[in-house]
This record gives sequence, C-alpha cells and structure tokens, in this order.
Amino acid sequence: MNSETTRTSGKASIADVRRQLELIDPRLVGHENGIVYRHAIVLLSSLVVGNDISNLARFTGYPRTFIAQIYYRMQEAELWVGDLIRFEHWNYRGEMIFDVNFWIDVMVAHGGWIRFLDEKGNYDYEQIGLEAWEEDLLLIQ
Repeated sequence: MNSETTRTSGKASIADVRRQLELIDPRLVGHENGIVYRHAIVLLSSLVVGNDISNLARFTGYPRTFIAQIYYRMQEAELWVGDLIRFEHWNYRGEMIFDVNFWIDVMVAHGGWIRFLDEKGNYDYEQIGLEAWEEDLLLIQ
C-alpha cells in the first residue's frame, strides 16, 4: 500500500471494517452508535471504498448528510484532497499504526479539532470544540 492512496486492495466488507476498528480499540465493542465509533468507521471505510460521499454512505449505511459533513471537514484539513486520502502519518516503517495520529484525524472528522498549516508550513492541530469522546459521554448520561 502506498503512503497515500484512495483505497486498499482487496474487497473488505463493512463487517471487516468494524472488526478492524474493534481490534484497534476493544473499548468500542458494543458502541456502534457512538460518535467516536461512527467517525472512525468512516475514516477506515474510506481506505476501502475511497472518499466519495455516495460510496461511503452506501458502504457504511450512514446518512449522506453525516458523510458529507465529514467529507468537507477532511477536505478542509487537506487529509482528503480531491479523491486522494492522505494517511501516511498513520504509517510507521511500512505498517499501519492506529495511534494518536489516527485518533486525532477522527477528531478532525468529527469537527472538534482542525488541522491547519502553521507559519512554518507544517501541519498542526487545534481543538475548537467538544471532542467526540465528550459528546459520547454526554449522550450516555
């Protein structure tokens, strides 16, 4: 897999993507309707079907409006540029690592964080609202 791509090889199903997410973070098992879970599913699904709104909505089963919000946030952050998906920062020595870099991109997809170019031309992140985790906790209470 290239460090930047629009989709992975092979034909994964949404069930495969859900299993992958739950392996990445077992605490998400049983929280399929949670905000964190749904945003992470969209990012992982984009690696399978690309970032086209209709394709992602069809693949995930999530509403087009939900996918469109994520699409525009990811485009603004230059994590998705046209149909290119930039996830090279999830890669460590040729292997996908779902650490803080992945989760911060989930927060960008959610809208609680933004990604921008700083004055030196490097990408930086800034929190601008509630984190998805906080919203999930508020929904539980």
